[in-house]
Amino acid sequence: MRLINLPANLAKRQDLIRTVSSSRADRIVRLRDLISLGISHNVRDRDSLIELARASGTFVTEKSNRPFDYSSIYRYLAALLFLKFDLAENISSPVVWSPEAKRLAYISQSSRFSNQITKEEKEILITQIFRSGANAQFLTSFIPNGQEPKSRRDFETTGRPLYVLGIKKRPTGTAGKDWSSDKVVEVTLDSSAGQVQQKAVMEFLYTYRLWCLDIELIEEINVKEAARIGVPRAQSHILYPVTMQAPPSPKEFLDLLYDLVHDDTKPNVLSMPKLLYTLCVDLRMTVQHFKALMVETWETYRHLLHLERGPGILIKGDLASKTKDYSERFGNHRYYINIDGTVRSNLILRPRNEN
Repeated sequence: MRLINLPANLAKRQDLIRTVSSSRADRIVRLRDLISLGISHNVRDRDSLIELARASGTFVTEKSNRPFDYSSIYRYLAALLFLKFDLAENISSPVVWSPEAKRLAYISQSSRFSNQITKEEKEILITQIFRSGANAQFLTSFIPNGQEPKSRRDFETTGRPLYVLGIKKRPTGTAGKDWSSDKVVEVTLDSSAGQVQQKAVMEFLYTYRLWCLDIELIEEINVKEAARIGVPRAQSHILYPVTMQAPPSPKEFLDLLYDLVHDDTKPNVLSMPKLLYTLCVDLRMTVQHFKALMVETWETYRHLLHLERGPGILIKGDLASKTKDYSERFGNHRYYINIDGTVRSNLILRPRNEN
């Protein structure tokens, strides 16, 4: 389907915008690739940009390799405007690439068409997130006073862990600002206080959440086995700001591990999910960096630590397979340490006075 006369196709603009606002442009790597394609080929015409994106595989589905349909294309073009990479007055006008878009295209020459986002790319994308409506619609949910954070440092210092309570469907005939979407997700900064925020599901849980996870502005803990380790359901799905501070050293991390136990003169067993819900959240680290620090500390203090193979039958999902679809990048498999094909789900702390 070729979008030759894009303005004519937008005759029902209001209905289309309402539809797109509830759609997902959840691959921020696709936005980077779209920008890189357009600028490297000096393209401002939207039809030509669409054809380039299809030919490159940017505008095709991941599993079936089929070209995007109209609504999928539109929401990515709209995302360029939303993040101010495109400064055109509206989507009916030719693309006007912003200086930030040109910088992103320049530094992404070697990384485009991959699912990896470099540190330099993340910095640009984070800046644009703060300049966009995602700040007011998503990031403010992490701030107790509801003010928009001015920078990443501001977000890190004022933001708090946010609990995702669940999804509710709008009752028939209900309207108003609290039910601006057919489905809302309920979130809270305090799962015991009863102060709940309602957000549109598609934007909050998919678009903004995935953008911010991919650029490591936030992290997520949502382990399927949470109830088994004693984590209440209302506290089992957490989103939290990621720190910019340097991680602790293995020695400092070892001390933090022993601070979690009541008696370090006897062996203690700590489950990996439990460590994620406590220490990982407290340190504001990504899951990947937390696991890397755990392995480094284990390798340094093998006489004190043992990563134990747990009962895999109780863990949901295929954790051992190294091949995962990009859509599964935030799946349950990432919450466990995999060493040489063996999933380690428990950490044994030996007595510190043991020879």
